[in-house]
Amino acid sequence: MKRWTILSLAALLLACGVEGRHMAVERRQPSFAVAVLPSDQATPGLMQARADEQLGAYLGVVGAARRSWARQNEQALVGFIRAYHQGVAFLYEPANREVAEALLVANVRAMTPALAKQSLTILLGDKSGFYKDVRLDAQGAQTVLALRSKYTGRALGDPARYIDASYRDKALAR
Repeated sequence: MKRWTILSLAALLLACGVEGRHMAVERRQPSFAVAVLPSDQATPGLMQARADEQLGAYLGVVGAARRSWARQNEQALVGFIRAYHQGVAFLYEPANREVAEALLVANVRAMTPALAKQSLTILLGDKSGFYKDVRLDAQGAQTVLALRSKYTGRALGDPARYIDASYRDKALAR
């Protein structure tokens, strides 16, 4: 995580092989796996614990960029964060619920209408959902860094070292 700028919780639910991990869990291949929506809901009975219940605040999926890239592409980055914020606002509008469910079914392999409803309930939940202001939770970042430090043997320190909120601030300023 050298000099990466963590941007915001991104709606990139299929990043990092989520679907492949889900399929491996269904086949009972790994003894341990971290699953995110919709995989954790699609395999009832396999999930033993929820990260938010076991660890407290936790950052799941985030968007990140190298600081040098962010500086060179500030306009695009600010535009992306602004659009992401508008997308999250769209999801939280009750009138858009059916459209959001349909988008999940259309764009996530193995997503069913029932699973889309269940997933959105969690993604838009008060305790488990997206932050409407697309901020990063400092306590969640601290938990992630503490776990990475514990299991890598490298002290990663203060989350402020890795988080640059200036691009988010610019995106939400207007």
